[in-house]
Amino acid sequence: MESRDKAKAAESVGNFEAAIKQYKAAIEGYLGSDEFLTNIFRNVGECHSSIGACYLVKSDYKAALEHFNKAIEYIERAAEIEEEQELNHYIIESTIFNIALSILCSINLNKVNTDVLPSIQKAITLSENNNVEGFATDLSLFFSHIIEENISEAKTILEDKIENAKDVTFLSSTLQPIIISHVRNVATRYLPAEWSQDEVLEQKLEFENKAKDAENAGDYLSAIKNYSQALKSLKSIGPPQNLRFETGTLLNRGAYLATLIGNFDDAIKQYKEAISVYLVSDAYLIEISRSTGDSYSSIGACYLAQSKYKAALEHFEKAIEFYNRSIDLEEEGQRYSLVECTVFNLALSILCLINLNNSTDIMPYLRKATVLSQKYNIEGFAKDLCLFFLHVTDESTSDAYANLNEKLENATNVPVLSSTLHATVMALVMDFATRYIPAARTQTQEKFIEEKGEVILTRKIYEDMLLYGLTFANRKIPHPKYQEVMALIVGKLVNDDVVISEIVPMASGTDVEVEFKEEHYAKAAMIDSKAAERNEFIVGWFHTHPRIGLFLSPIDIINQLGYQALNEKAIAIVFDFTQMTLLKSGFGIFRLDNPNKSYAAYHSVRWRITDDSKNLYFDSIAFYNNFLAILNNRLAKKQQMSLTQLAEELNRSELMLEEIIPKLIELQYLPSTSYNPETKIISKN
Repeated sequence: MESRDKAKAAESVGNFEAAIKQYKAAIEGYLGSDEFLTNIFRNVGECHSSIGACYLVKSDYKAALEHFNKAIEYIERAAEIEEEQELNHYIIESTIFNIALSILCSINLNKVNTDVLPSIQKAITLSENNNVEGFATDLSLFFSHIIEENISEAKTILEDKIENAKDVTFLSSTLQPIIISHVRNVATRYLPAEWSQDEVLEQKLEFENKAKDAENAGDYLSAIKNYSQALKSLKSIGPPQNLRFETGTLLNRGAYLATLIGNFDDAIKQYKEAISVYLVSDAYLIEISRSTGDSYSSIGACYLAQSKYKAALEHFEKAIEFYNRSIDLEEEGQRYSLVECTVFNLALSILCLINLNNSTDIMPYLRKATVLSQKYNIEGFAKDLCLFFLHVTDESTSDAYANLNEKLENATNVPVLSSTLHATVMALVMDFATRYIPAARTQTQEKFIEEKGEVILTRKIYEDMLLYGLTFANRKIPHPKYQEVMALIVGKLVNDDVVISEIVPMASGTDVEVEFKEEHYAKAAMIDSKAAERNEFIVGWFHTHPRIGLFLSPIDIINQLGYQALNEKAIAIVFDFTQMTLLKSGFGIFRLDNPNKSYAAYHSVRWRITDDSKNLYFDSIAFYNNFLAILNNRLAKKQQMSLTQLAEELNRSELMLEEIIPKLIELQYLPSTSYNPETKIISKN
């Protein structure tokens, strides 16, 4: 069922709210289906079990328990009527598994031993009577030993079986380590403290090492998950006073990685938690002040990336306050890096004030930055950024441009910030430069650099780009109603070439912004998963700039950095229908020059259409109207069609039609037509 597939995809990327919603939709679908009762009960039970696991991850034990009990109810119904022995064994194992997880919830809800004992006995009896072995049985036995205070047996099962379980039948790879972590937390409450702490710290180190390996490999999502598990392990034992600073460090690292993938809200949350931990730790005061300053600075940069300049300014000023405390505590000869961070945050404060249209207030910041830079001989990005603003303020545009072109764009060692946040700063600086320095505007013009390979696409891919872009912005639509659209590009690398196989629509927004919502993350995960089955992957993104030209905006550059951080060959395709002529395609393909060096600079990438013809662009101008005529003709003949049927007849993807059909109806391009998104049926009224 599609809802269940969406739920699994959302679950795989840690989007548990979306997963719960889709699992609930799947339950409704199963209960309304005409399948065999055994299948209905089993599938409904499995969905309730998955919902329970998602709630368990969120530590909502009451809701989790409710759904595990529901799962048991439906799975037991299935067991009563299932005659096939092998399938019945699977159903019984599923029952034991859900009983074990319901016990885990009950323990976390502080229910007394007598409340969970019947469930434990039931699970063990089912296991013995049906020869069920594996994770579910081991988990039940573990709880039995805990309740009976058989400490050595509980420890053995936990270490030898539960923690070493591979590919648990009823848990995804995302949920399994988290569930085991919850079991670990139970162990720390019931097993001897000295054993628990040592074991938990060992587990924490294991997760941390996995996180570092994943981070070094560029797999930031896996790194974040493992840092999170390391953090949970540490939190499960207090943490004691001497480990609080280390807890803050783990939070900071997870937040840093979150910024790399553009998840600024999560990063802010973790940085703030890190600050609260640092401030109550027993580390040296100078370390506390420095780390707290770093966290405030990073929070400010996250707000900067979200264009929340007032909040950003507030946190940069907080960072300066804590850096100043550290400077006062540090020996004279050891102050350089702290002063550099202070100067950098002064520069970022200036950037905020400029974007808040408070440029008259920047002089005190500039003066302070200049004094500190001179006193401590500060060199590098922080000083250069302040000098850049000073030159602009003094209207020394040639000096400002030289500073921008020769130093800022080539900076590699930026205090505190991740590469994504560095990109944010540089994008805003470039945006500011194009407003005040004429010479900087030339950098937005098309340029190519020598690089191996090209982008290869078919005529059909080009037509899909036209179809998607022109539906939301064309010459018949009033300019105020133009909408940008965004899609993911699926393909593969062949030697040095990027070969595009599909354009998958994702979102539409205003003429200046496309918002990526919660459901789109689940959709992206599904797309990536299906592409992987064909040995393909997401190679970049496509979006439109109705009437504003072919370029990467500052925000586009930040988005592109996220793609190129994972794949240096990743591309951004920009389409503007006003750029279409008999000689021009209307789109450009871009890539950042060097994400590790100059985040604001980008270049055009060479491309070709494999089935090109002399009349391609001429034909493309008429393509959209021809498509609408064919579409109306098909619907007039059939009166009613499923989206799947229409996609097959038009040789277009169902995802593409699902995105554009409602808009075409809204625009009256498909007169007397209606579309039911639930049944995916298109009808002529």
